[in-house]
Amino acid sequence: IDPATAKARELLAQSTYERLAQLDSLSRQRALCQDTLFIMQQMAHFSLQTATGAVAKRWQSILIASYEASAELLASGQPKLVLTNFFLRI
Repeated sequence: IDPATAKARELLAQSTYERLAQLDSLSRQRALCQDTLFIMQQMAHFSLQTATGAVAKRWQSILIASYEASAELLASGQPKLVLTNFFLRI
């Protein structure tokens, strides 16, 4: 399994606190951050095709947050700040 896919699955299964605890190590790996955000976008796109109700709302917020975080990283945003905002939104 691809490292970014594994990281995306791991982050989605964790609590906000658990995600924030990984912030330091993940923010130092910019390529992994970008790849993980891309995987989350793909997961959200796929899941939104069949999701309804509260599940659909969660995937929609993940999709929006991951696109915004990707754009911020590409615009030379600070990875730690970008990921903190992202982790608090998903």
